[in-house]
Amino acid sequence: MTSLNGQITNSQLKGSSYLLYGWSCDKNGKSFDSFRILDTEGKIISDYLIEKRSKLCDELGKYIKLGSDILNSAFEIEIPLKELNGFSGKRIQIVPFREDSAGLPMQWIIEPELPFPNQGLIDLVGGGNENTFLRVGLEFLNYFINKIKLSRSASILDIGCGVGRIAYALTSFLNEDGKYEGFDISPKAIEWAQREISSRYDNFSFSHFDLNHRLYNPEGEKSLNGFTLPYSDNSFDFIFLTSVFTHLSAEEIKHYLKEIERILKHGAVCLMTAFIKEEGIHDIFKYEWSGGFTNNLKNPESAVAYEKNIFHSWISELNLSEINYFPGYWKSNKFTDTYQDMFLVTKN
Repeated sequence: MTSLNGQITNSQLKGSSYLLYGWSCDKNGKSFDSFRILDTEGKIISDYLIEKRSKLCDELGKYIKLGSDILNSAFEIEIPLKELNGFSGKRIQIVPFREDSAGLPMQWIIEPELPFPNQGLIDLVGGGNENTFLRVGLEFLNYFINKIKLSRSASILDIGCGVGRIAYALTSFLNEDGKYEGFDISPKAIEWAQREISSRYDNFSFSHFDLNHRLYNPEGEKSLNGFTLPYSDNSFDFIFLTSVFTHLSAEEIKHYLKEIERILKHGAVCLMTAFIKEEGIHDIFKYEWSGGFTNNLKNPESAVAYEKNIFHSWISELNLSEINYFPGYWKSNKFTDTYQDMFLVTKN
């Protein structure tokens, strides 16, 4: 398998065909020539689909302004609907090929059966539209499958789950032995997730914790720094936090890391995203704030960054070890498949 950057970004029904748009390339920016469509068990659904160069990929504008030539890796593939008979509402895997090598699979759900949140709830988890909501959830499912080799029977905790954007994608992945727990400080988000996801999947559970956050929950009754997560020691196979540490003070992050250390099983993995300042790389975070840096002194929690050596020290002070670091494209024009910087750590 060739290492891959890329993702499916949107889809369209057109006549007797199902069109998929996206981008894919290897770590050197070289694109692929054809695609194979697989079901979740690896069985071939459609083979050797030839890509067409696409200008419809909705993810590419951000790279254009960074001066990247990723447009050369945008694709459109056309799948005959007859080959997808019986796959409505199901997840498929799209594997890119070039000569005698294959890239890692990209995930997509054909015409999801789960309802989407309303626009107000989508705005709580980053905005965009229904397609963005689906794409981002599947983007992280790609990471879980390709970078972590996540088990379908894993016990998972989603810290700051919002309306369940990643849980939405995980419903297509976890089997009946798998278990998902998510919590958030937004009662509206949790109410939707409980009503629309937990009611359909009894191994998916969502909880509301009324933790205080000056920007997102100013009336919250409990301090994050004094809050013990209500989960047993050594209870999760995998924990993830996406766009959580980007809104917290240094002390709050260190508190979360201690709790993660406590509830993560030995040898298990935690994925976390952050904005990491690196020496010699220009970024937008100019103002010192609460142990880190912000770009907005009026609302500093809207986006917070930390120096790389400081963030690493918080991890190494605990019984945690960093196993991988993936720089995000927010500060670089290099080919990468993550916007924020991403850490993988394990409990020793």
